Amino acid sequence: MRPSLRPSDFAPPLMLLAAVAILHLTTPPEGQFWWSDAPRHALNGIFLRDLFAALPFDAPQRWAWDYYLQYPALTILFYPPLFPAVEAMFFALFGASSSVAQLTVSAFYAALALGTFSLMRRWLDPWQAAFAAMGLIGMAEVALWGRQIMLEIPAFAALVWAFVLFLRHLDEGKPRHLYASLAILAAGLYLKQTIIFIAPVMLTGLWLARGRRMLADRHVWIAGTLFALALVPLAVLTVKFGQANMGSVAGVADRVVARDSLTGWLFYLRQLPSQAGWVPVILAAAYVVGRTWRLPVRDHVLLLAWFVTGYVFFSAIDLKEARFTIVLLLPVAVTAFVVAARFGVVACAVLGLGLFGTTLAFAPVPAVKGYDVAAHWVRTALPEGGVVLFSGKRDGSFIFNLRILDPDRRYSIVRADKLLLEIAVRRELGVVEKPLSRDDILAATAKLNIAYVVAERDFWTDLNNMATFQDILDNGPFEEVARLPISANVPHPDKELRIYRDTRPRSATPAELTVDLPIIGQRIKSGSP
Repeated sequence: MRPSLRPSDFAPPLMLLAAVAILHLTTPPEGQFWWSDAPRHALNGIFLRDLFAALPFDAPQRWAWDYYLQYPALTILFYPPLFPAVEAMFFALFGASSSVAQLTVSAFYAALALGTFSLMRRWLDPWQAAFAAMGLIGMAEVALWGRQIMLEIPAFAALVWAFVLFLRHLDEGKPRHLYASLAILAAGLYLKQTIIFIAPVMLTGLWLARGRRMLADRHVWIAGTLFALALVPLAVLTVKFGQANMGSVAGVADRVVARDSLTGWLFYLRQLPSQAGWVPVILAAAYVVGRTWRLPVRDHVLLLAWFVTGYVFFSAIDLKEARFTIVLLLPVAVTAFVVAARFGVVACAVLGLGLFGTTLAFAPVPAVKGYDVAAHWVRTALPEGGVVLFSGKRDGSFIFNLRILDPDRRYSIVRADKLLLEIAVRRELGVVEKPLSRDDILAATAKLNIAYVVAERDFWTDLNNMATFQDILDNGPFEEVARLPISANVPHPDKELRIYRDTRPRSATPAELTVDLPIIGQRIKSGSP
């Protein structure tokens, strides 16, 4: 029988939940998005909430296309669908806002903290494990993405819990732990596919525990088959809609470093000090070269395999960003705190609280203000709804903020880049200017029944169509009615937003709009079946 729990046993987990709550309180103010994908992930959750609320209907694809044409910042199905599905439930319970979207991430953040605590308990006492988990969630890179509406933390949480249950299966041999581990890993892949790197590590663990006997274990074969079958829909979605993500693996034009260079293969190693902090990196290095503080052999091999397999996996991907490798910080944290634990719980407390406190004090979460203000301006000036044309880098931020202010869905947003260009997700992946003259652009905008234009100054004006469009705003049938500053707590390239009123008479006939989606080879048109 397991020993009964005492009230004091709940103190370490409660401390971790309190730490996550503190981090949540430092998230960006409502609607002040910094990372371009964040408002898109938030809008995806609103889309699913609205979709479920609208059921049943006869033409779901037409409904989805119309929704995209109205709010053209959706990336649903370009990414795995589980996070927006969870987010939709949060929106249904608490209302739709960026704060509630962030709360969804924070719930996964709490799961990551508790999963790390459970894993650390294999080697450390409860308080040492709690401070180790606090150290991981307090590392600068982890805390940055834990306070953005992004997929890294949700997937990380699933990965850690899958590993915890997998190790329990290796320890106890109970099939239910293997099934649960692979079920959570499959769910995690529906959050973000990159955690698949852990699969060969888990196979290594089974081989270390059982050798050839694993090949005769029917539960291994059944669990593996169910796992593979569960991923078939994800594979189909990725092939059909995820070409941009697949392209990031194969090759991108805006690479930071060349994949086939030494610099490319050292890229993530050089990120570790800024991601985790120098002290954990030095302690982890001490663990590697030392022998007196080694973990049990199997755990040692699996953590080493986690780091090495993950490092090779992410280094082989052409697109490189530090956020991709936050999952590699877990082996760093484990080994660092195993070394610190040699000096007692006080050393673990100093390290864990130091990492957490340093991040809170010196790593504020980036936030950009201005696009939220523009959405409020439009909502006040155009309370009855209408067509708004937006031109700027952070279209997702403006569109999400206006959608939140538009519960009755009376606004439609048209993106200037979609109107004047053919662009695949982002400019770096390819952009083609449509063959439009000044008169063509004037005619195209006239047909849209635009009420207001919200335009970032000098946005992509190195492209002829965008430069012509800005000149039309300044010297055509548009009246400038407001200038809104863009401010941020980090350096940013954004310029001022200007708002223009279209002085041309508006037709009572709904505007027709055609949008090309090169990334999936589709052209969608309003009103078509």
